[in-house]
Amino acid sequence: MLTAPAVTVDNGISLQNRGAALSPTYNRLRAVLVRYMSESIADSTLAVACRKVGVTPETLGPQHLETLIDQVSHGIRLFCPPDKVQEMMLEIAAVFE
Repeated sequence: MLTAPAVTVDNGISLQNRGAALSPTYNRLRAVLVRYMSESIADSTLAVACRKVGVTPETLGPQHLETLIDQVSHGIRLFCPPDKVQEMMLEIAAVFE
């Protein structure tokens, strides 16, 4: 199981220092994002989205994906190259399956 890289997100907390393993759902979603944007942007995007949905990277589960994707899509449109957005969204949809 992966643990978070040392990145500080908008709430000032380092994900690596949270002391818990990240959920498999978080890791799968993060693996898609880092193929299209930097690790720090992917981590920040996911952390903000999790916070807005009311879950943590450790507790994010498949049941949260539909709500989370609305939040993640904002970061995708900002930080993913425009010609890669559709490809990335298809990969994210595969996480739902």
